[in-house]
Amino acid sequence: MPIGLFFDYEVHPTCGIASETGMIGFEDSADAFADPRRSSAQILWFGTGFVEYRMPIGHQAGRAIASLAVSVEVGTFTSPGDPGDRPSHLNPSWWPGSRSQYGFLKQWRCTPEGSYVDGVRVSDITVEDLGVNSQGTVTVRFGVKESARNRGGMNLFGRRFGNHPQDIRMTVEFAA
Repeated sequence: MPIGLFFDYEVHPTCGIASETGMIGFEDSADAFADPRRSSAQILWFGTGFVEYRMPIGHQAGRAIASLAVSVEVGTFTSPGDPGDRPSHLNPSWWPGSRSQYGFLKQWRCTPEGSYVDGVRVSDITVEDLGVNSQGTVTVRFGVKESARNRGGMNLFGRRFGNHPQDIRMTVEFAA
C-alpha cells in the first residue's frame, strides 16, 4: 500500500508530505494531506495525530485467518530517536540532510496467541479479537498517541525514501 493512499487522517504540526520530486502542498499545513497529489507521497510526517489505511484481506472461502502482520492496535513502538546521523540510501538529492533520513522497519504481528512487535510479545490481543475474519478489509492506523511517553511525532517512509525500498506491506496467513 503506497503511503499516500491513506483514507483518513488527523495530523498536527510539525507536519508535511512529499513525493520523490518535491513537497506536496505547504509544510506544517494539514491541508497538504488532502491534496490529490498525496497518492505519489514517499514520505509523510506529523507531530501528533494519525493516518489510516483500508487494506484488502483477500479472504479464502472457509479458511480462518491464522495471523495478520502489519500495524493494528495491538502494540506500541517507541522509537529511540529520529535518525539523521547519515544520508539514507533512497532519499532524492533535493531532500535536505537536516531532515529525517531514514527510520526503523518494524513488523506488528497478531496471531491466535497474542500480538508481537518484531517477534516480541506486546499484548494479549489475538487475531480473533480483531474480528477481521468476517470483513473484506482491515483498517490500519499509524499514529502518535496523546498519551505517548515520548511524543516527538513520527515519519512514514515509502519505497523511494529512507533505507527500505518498500511501501506498507500486510501479510495475511490463513489456517490450513
